[in-house]
Amino acid sequence: MWLVCHAPTAAVRRAVCGGGDEHLDEGGRAAALIALAPRAGRSPFGRPGLVVSSPALAARQTVELAGLEAEVTPALRDLDLGRWRGLSWPQVIEADPDGAAAWLGDPDAAPHGGESVRAAGRRVADWLGGTDELLGPVVAVTHPTVVRLAVVHALGLPVTAWTRLDAAPLSITRLSRGTSGWRLLLTAGER
Repeated sequence: MWLVCHAPTAAVRRAVCGGGDEHLDEGGRAAALIALAPRAGRSPFGRPGLVVSSPALAARQTVELAGLEAEVTPALRDLDLGRWRGLSWPQVIEADPDGAAAWLGDPDAAPHGGESVRAAGRRVADWLGGTDELLGPVVAVTHPTVVRLAVVHALGLPVTAWTRLDAAPLSITRLSRGTSGWRLLLTAGER
C-alpha cells in the first residue's frame, strides 16, 4: 500500500488548519508532475489494484496529475478542525489557548467543534482494516494527518504518537501487510 500526501495548496503553504477544499496551486501542480507523473508510460506505483482518494479537490487533482483514476473514499478525508479551519496554529493558540491545550493533551478532545484525533484514528483504522481482502497494491492519496494516523495504527502505537510523525506534501509512505500485521517499508531513491 502506498499512502500519498496530496500536493501543496496555498493553505498548506500557509500552514493553516484544514484549509478547506482548495485546488492545487501552480507550484503544487508542478511538484506533482515531477514527483508522480508516469515516466516512460509507467506509473511510479506499477499496476495498482485500487486507487482511492480523499474527497478533497487537492487529493483528486494529485491523482489526476499522477495519470491515475481513483475511487473517492470518504474515510480518507482530512481531520475536521471545525472552527479552527483556516487558522494558523499561532492564531489558534491566541484565539483558544485552553482549547489548544486540551486538544494537544487529550486525543478525545474536540474543542474546535470538529472531529477528535481518536475519532479520526478509528475512521482511518477501520478503512485500513477494510483493505484486507483487496487484490493488488492500493494507492491512497490523502492528507498528512490521515497518513500519520494510518502509520500509528499500522504499527500499533498509541494514538498520541501521531504528533511525533510528519508527512510532507507528496510524500509516499509504504505499508505492507504480512502474517504478523502491517509493516512500514522505508525506501530511498527510485521507486
